[in-house]
Amino acid sequence: MLSVLLPTLVLVHPAAGQDVRELIGVLRKDAPPQVDSLFRSAADREAIAEALTAYLDLLADEDRRQERLRGTISFGLNGDETGDEHLYKINAGVTLARGQYPSEVEFASRVGVTLDGDAFQENVSDLRLSYDYHPTLPWEAFVFLERRTDNFMSIDQRYEVGGGVVLNRFLGLTEDGRARRDVLTRRDTVQPVFDALLSPAEQRLLARAHAQALPAIHTRYSRMRLALLVGVLAEFEQATLTWTAPDGTTLDERAQGRRSKLRWEVRPTLDVQPVDGLEWKLRPYLKLPSPWVWTETIGRGDAATRRADYRLDLYTDLTVSLDGADVFGGGVSLTLSYQMLYDHAPPYARVEPPGGEPILLQAEDLHHVVRLSFGLQFR
Repeated sequence: MLSVLLPTLVLVHPAAGQDVRELIGVLRKDAPPQVDSLFRSAADREAIAEALTAYLDLLADEDRRQERLRGTISFGLNGDETGDEHLYKINAGVTLARGQYPSEVEFASRVGVTLDGDAFQENVSDLRLSYDYHPTLPWEAFVFLERRTDNFMSIDQRYEVGGGVVLNRFLGLTEDGRARRDVLTRRDTVQPVFDALLSPAEQRLLARAHAQALPAIHTRYSRMRLALLVGVLAEFEQATLTWTAPDGTTLDERAQGRRSKLRWEVRPTLDVQPVDGLEWKLRPYLKLPSPWVWTETIGRGDAATRRADYRLDLYTDLTVSLDGADVFGGGVSLTLSYQMLYDHAPPYARVEPPGGEPILLQAEDLHHVVRLSFGLQFR
């Protein structure tokens, strides 16, 4: 048991309004010499000094993570060459985020292009901006804006804006997560130092940082995350379908039907991180139509058909990360990702070729994407 003497010295408190790291800096400088006056035995003083250093270092690191911009720059390339024919496919992306708990802002963008000889074509691009807020660890609220183009599915541009809630269940911690959690549990050991040297306002500042650090550790280092997302979104879409005549001439026609829709979405979530540096994510988004406009009519007259107007966007990726403080202060990663995009009521258009019968064009309803990307992380 630690033997504590009543303090006779008082730490000069920082001015009101100083942030957590400034307060921690003062404690690192002035608290260790005063530990000798608070504890009788050398063993107690050594244990307290060690616990205090580890606790303050971790608290400062977690506080920096809350404010520091972090992200990943990724890119991939595959090519084919036969005689004079050259075909290259390039994918690149960037993800930027700030904050962890209780709030986080994230920006993500990805583009896929094809180089066919001298021809350059952007096939797919994504852009997403989101904000998440966790009132508590088990649930969060979010809002987002997303833009997508997909030439394979005839989508010139599709905007989605919406929000909702996510119910979370975090199970277990990786080795690094347990180590960081164990350091936080030493708060009770060093509390006598804080009681002696800090004002109530300063203790509340440290307590708030502590309260944010523990959930943030669970979100980053959880072995498994089970979650259910439920939200609503407004969708605005523009699509162009192309008809090619036997002689090679083409005719473009803007997609018909409802292109502005209100949807609700459901997404079960499974994230698995069995060890530090290895993570698998599964995110299937089921985007359903509003109950009062459940179907979409494709075509006209006797040839018209009605389909339930839902979409399924499935995303899954496996990431292997390696620490590398010399690389942007972060590390490197290798990611294998797969996407399946399915539209049960894809865009359609009715074209009338010169001198011919009207033709009903329908966009592709299914698109598979497989990527292998190398990433540079900074955090």
